[in-house]
Amino acid sequence: MSIYTKPYTKPLTPKQEKVITLMVENSRITGKSKSKGEIMREAGYSKAIQEVPSKVLNSETIKAHLNPFIKKLEAKRDMAINQLTEKKLKKAGARDTAGVLDILIKNQQLLGGNATERVEISPAERKEVDDAFALNE
Repeated sequence: MSIYTKPYTKPLTPKQEKVITLMVENSRITGKSKSKGEIMREAGYSKAIQEVPSKVLNSETIKAHLNPFIKKLEAKRDMAINQLTEKKLKKAGARDTAGVLDILIKNQQLLGGNATERVEISPAERKEVDDAFALNE
């Protein structure tokens, strides 16, 4: 039985268990972490799943098994936020505090299946999208 298993949830497949283990390990990495696609590849999923990892990560089984870890990250994030006083910011340095919050928030977003980055598109790409969705007059 997995250390991540909660009662009343479906058991994990070996690949799902590997994904959860890799996601938790990935959240502890400082520096460059693995993408969701890389995690899917390492867990043994097909190229199609690697390109759309949400097919696995959005499953109720995965979410249920990741939820306890996500809750711990949220609690730590909240603890860090609650410790942000002006006095402590001056003493510890805003850069250190912001770094801790950044890591906690991104890990919680990643494991929760939320966006972890914003991607900017070029003006030409934006025009293509606008043209594609323009209403016919």
